[in-house]
Amino acid sequence: MADSRMLLERSSAKGRALHSAGHLLDNCMTNLGLKLEPGKGYHFADGPFVEYKGVVPADKLQDKKLELEKEANELISKGAKVLVSVFSYDEAAKLCGGALPSYISEGSTPRIVKFGDYPGCPCGGTHVADIADIGNLKVGLVFLGDLKARMTVNDSVHHVSKLRSPTLVTNIRVKKGVTKVSYSISP
Repeated sequence: MADSRMLLERSSAKGRALHSAGHLLDNCMTNLGLKLEPGKGYHFADGPFVEYKGVVPADKLQDKKLELEKEANELISKGAKVLVSVFSYDEAAKLCGGALPSYISEGSTPRIVKFGDYPGCPCGGTHVADIADIGNLKVGLVFLGDLKARMTVNDSVHHVSKLRSPTLVTNIRVKKGVTKVSYSISP
């Protein structure tokens, strides 16, 4: 039952927008000079997030959260075509900034998603045709410190207690060496 719900959601307009928003956050991280490597993501309405390898200093978290949200919404307001297609390995590598992740086999024909002039990345998911179709993006939280951070963007705000200092808000998970960003979208 849960698998069919996810399939339906993924094919819906909101599902496409959530998935695209997660990838857009990767571009925003780069634009803001945050040298965090994208890790896993979850792009469904019940708690979308992207995890990044690396840590945002605790004293910069709130500022980076606001900058990330502002950058995302500026890019959304400008719009950009989204390219999703299958390419030869070499062409895909060029579209992805010169290299592909090690899990993509040489000689394969990976499916790439690319937002406007930004480098692409391998992805098998569904996406909007233009990033303007994402709507408003809200970043939930960025946390960290000496632990792994998770940044989440979410419609709902969860208050967290008994966190190691500093305490910042919404949907925060702490793991060593990772920043998790949660997010939500609205029309």
